[in-house]
Amino acid sequence: MPRTKTEKANTDYEAEVERVETGKKPGTARQRARWGSGGTKNPYTDDDYDELDRIFKALSSDLISSGGLTTKQDFILQNCAKWTLEMQKATENRAFDQAKKLNDLIQSNLSSENLRKKDERPAEALHIDSVVDALEKAGLLKDGKQCSPDKMFEILFGRPPKYAYTKDAAEKVLLSIINRTRSNDGLPEFAVLPEEDRLEDELGEFAKEPNAAEKEAYVKMGLLRDKR
Repeated sequence: MPRTKTEKANTDYEAEVERVETGKKPGTARQRARWGSGGTKNPYTDDDYDELDRIFKALSSDLISSGGLTTKQDFILQNCAKWTLEMQKATENRAFDQAKKLNDLIQSNLSSENLRKKDERPAEALHIDSVVDALEKAGLLKDGKQCSPDKMFEILFGRPPKYAYTKDAAEKVLLSIINRTRSNDGLPEFAVLPEEDRLEDELGEFAKEPNAAEKEAYVKMGLLRDKR
């Protein structure tokens, strides 16, 4: 059941007496560092600090869920939380003109950075420079050159790619491509893949054992598995 103004005032007075007697400061160290003291005339109470945290959470929830706050947005929302607390107190004291002025100040600051839901604007057209910068920061581009498909897979999915075929099967395909190119150029074909063209499987991406489809392909094509 909500407390009446008299009950709240009595509780605040009792808490203040206890605080003076024990030397305990209102709020937590984090709250005092974030919100300040509230001034000597009307210093913040424990309830005030908790209310400031609640107001800020309510004001910032949409932005945080959609990617987070900038430093400027965080600063503006802190001020708006403080003014909201003042507005609540002014309303409780029936100082409605002061409450309206504070509300206008809050709305003006929120609208200045499109921090209200109704102020959201359609996404602006992306500039090519910003796209390139974002791709380079993500590691997908370097000096204007695209990273390898395997590296791209690792960046996007957080793990190296895994292949259903063995390293030997991949090298057989590579040998076939090289030999087709040599044949087109009138050069003799290689019987085996040159050492310098062999694949390195440092990340363990290839299957350790051939699956049924790979075994069947080797039989049909008369291929022998390289044991190296």
